[in-house]
Parts: sequence; structure tokens; C-alpha cells
Amino acid sequence: MSQIAHIKKVVEACLLTANDIIDYEQLAAVFDHQISKDTIDLIIDEIQIDYQERGIELLKIASGYRFRSKPE
Repeated sequence: MSQIAHIKKVVEACLLTANDIIDYEQLAAVFDHQISKDTIDLIIDEIQIDYQERGIELLKIASGYRFRSKPE
């Protein structure tokens, strides 16, 4: 598994299990701030694409990100 694939799985797990909005600082802290904001943004974009055809979506909220069920 590539490093990016591993990071994506960890970010997705963090977002799915969070009780509240997660921001960049919280995600970066999971990786001891060794992951750039650009990398996290890229991974977030990929996760949003992955969930386009599912019943939940990943939303960008003012302070971070959160999964929610789709309105429809």
C-alpha cells in the first residue's frame, strides 16, 4: 500500500468516527504534523469524490470537515 493510500485510510477513519467537525490541525496532529495541508486537501478531495454515489457526503464546513447523510 502506498503512503498516500495509507494516509487516506487514516483520514477517512478519523472523519467517519469523529463526534464533531475535524479541522486541518486535528488531522495534521494525527500524523505528528508531518503531512502538508496540500496533501490533506488532496486526500479530502479524493474522499469527497469516493462518496459521491453513496448515501453520505463529506462536507467542508467553515472550521473543518464532517460527514453527514445526504438530504435526498
